[in-house]
Amino acid sequence: SLSGTLNPVSAASISFPWNDANGDRVVQVNEVTLQRSAVIAFSGNYNPDNPGFLGTTNTVDPGLKNDRTIEWTGTVDHQVSNKVAVSFSYIYRRYSDFRFDQRVGISESNWNPTTYQPTGAAAAPSCPQLTYFQPNIGIPGTQRLVNRGGYTRDFNGIEAVFTKRMSDRWMIDANYAFNNAIDNFASVQGYSATFDPTNLGIFNGQQYALEAGGSGIDNVFVNARHLVKLSGVYIAPWDISLGAFYNYREGYLFPQRILSPNRSGAAGAVNLVLEPYGENRYDALQTFDFRVGKRFVFGRRSIEASMDVFNVGNINTVLTRNLNQAASTANQVTGIVAPRILRFGVRMVF
Repeated sequence: SLSGTLNPVSAASISFPWNDANGDRVVQVNEVTLQRSAVIAFSGNYNPDNPGFLGTTNTVDPGLKNDRTIEWTGTVDHQVSNKVAVSFSYIYRRYSDFRFDQRVGISESNWNPTTYQPTGAAAAPSCPQLTYFQPNIGIPGTQRLVNRGGYTRDFNGIEAVFTKRMSDRWMIDANYAFNNAIDNFASVQGYSATFDPTNLGIFNGQQYALEAGGSGIDNVFVNARHLVKLSGVYIAPWDISLGAFYNYREGYLFPQRILSPNRSGAAGAVNLVLEPYGENRYDALQTFDFRVGKRFVFGRRSIEASMDVFNVGNINTVLTRNLNQAASTANQVTGIVAPRILRFGVRMVF
């Protein structure tokens, strides 16, 4: 697990500025500014101050510890009758001692605030004056694997479940969950591997939302504090099975942001989030699915025919938009809920 820090020949990248002097849209060496002072950004075990060095000056803190999770859980279950049961749970977790590769030779005092007034696009509601930080020295190449002191994540969760077992030809299952995950940064040391305080106030004490993607949809920040699920089955006359599923969740985060200019010292550009994390969300997602099925029995063999309808209401709730508020396509929809789907099936058992 330490090889990423100590491996002297790991993958690395470095970005230099390019000026297309002859306008042919093809990079020539004389159009690239290959100087240490011009480096836009770099990553991996690469030292821009000694680019020919094939070893590594990276180290691992000898006091490095495993990540830590403290959890308390309390549950109350009660069987109301031989058909009905209820359950209530409370979960508390605190996560700490995360690991990351901290840059050696830079501190919070090396970062200076810079005011930035972006040019707002017509599609954006506003482009306010923003502040980001840039270093007054070059970002050092040496890294040290450490525990993230001054950073914890708290989770408080509640889950309530109601179950009516299959009897009298029907059953139902309902549950509600509340999830609240908060990032806490006691210092900039636990916030950034380079001690960069940009956006610290936006994230500190706010919702933890992991960015995910897939299925052609990006910029998905998974965080829904409220979730409700309701499902049930009814056996109609002639043993026709009718089933339904209702799903509700709070909308995921919609962190509108603006990309800063490239910063000095090889700090690169940074996304400047406009509001405290979690204050701006997409609309809540609600879906309803339905199923009808009939089983035909022939001795020891049976055939089950079924029809499923997903997203019965054919809702088109927005899932993602373009987050960049300085783009001409700011807030443009990039993903919605899949449309209504009708599926027929036949299942044979023999």
